[in-house]
Amino acid sequence: MRRTKFEGIVKAIKEVRIQGATAVAKASLEALEDLINRSRARSRSKLLREVRWGVRNLFSTRATEPLMRNCLRYCLYMLERSDLGDVGELRNLFSVVKMEILDRLERSEEKIFKYGSNLVRNYRTVFLHCHSSLVVGIVKKAFKGRRGRKVICTETRPLFQGRKTALELSKEGIPVTLIVDSAASLFMPKVDAVLVGCDAITSDLSIINKIGTFHLALLAKLNNKKFHVVTQIEKFDPETQIGKLEEIEKRDPSEVWKVRKKNLRIENYAFDVTPEEYISSLVTQEGIISIDVLLPLIREKYEWILKPLKSLKI
Repeated sequence: MRRTKFEGIVKAIKEVRIQGATAVAKASLEALEDLINRSRARSRSKLLREVRWGVRNLFSTRATEPLMRNCLRYCLYMLERSDLGDVGELRNLFSVVKMEILDRLERSEEKIFKYGSNLVRNYRTVFLHCHSSLVVGIVKKAFKGRRGRKVICTETRPLFQGRKTALELSKEGIPVTLIVDSAASLFMPKVDAVLVGCDAITSDLSIINKIGTFHLALLAKLNNKKFHVVTQIEKFDPETQIGKLEEIEKRDPSEVWKVRKKNLRIENYAFDVTPEEYISSLVTQEGIISIDVLLPLIREKYEWILKPLKSLKI
């Protein structure tokens, strides 16, 4: 039986064939649009039930994807708060909201590239981990064509996303040294700063990112190096404000080693948690900010992130 676009995207996100928070968020919007366009619902209530079902399924694909969840929450929030009763009008509204989100993400990326590159131009060597399209964009803009700039990059086991970062930057003529994750302590003294992406921000202002990030934060602290986190503000997880813990995704042990032996246990956590005291700054679409101003900023300019907690029935 032929798989629908919605089903294909759900499967691809689960299998990490779609990587990066922004890419996952955009793909989830495409999936939900496909579900809505294929719906045979003839009433507002029936369509909204199907949309909630689709959102729940997309939520279940990855444990640590608040950007995706916030984008989907916003879509459902806008559909629910509208007084439109016609299914066709609701479909059109979703298309408008989707384009609004995509435009917002694009403008956010441009601002992050601008602010981040202004910061990184002050450094000669930066340390990167895993793969973040935002981090790669910043380093390209800051280092391309500038002599004496270098990048140290971990390979990022077990899926080696750091290799993708190394290839993308080296193709731009930027010198990159790729190292095994466990060699980080040898190279940290040689860099000016660490630049990492972010998968989630919690209400206690910790950041969740690829496993190994906290290791680098500790090393940066020990070596008096700046530790910058690049993120959209929409990666804040509002559910952590009401006591829900951000789940740390545990992935298939075979990603680490395709061996099964008696008395051998393999743990494969995808992410770890870095407390706020290790973070020098957040590089966001609102500029380079101290992490302690994040919550007031959200309440002032991104209040919609918090509203779905009251309105969505998921």
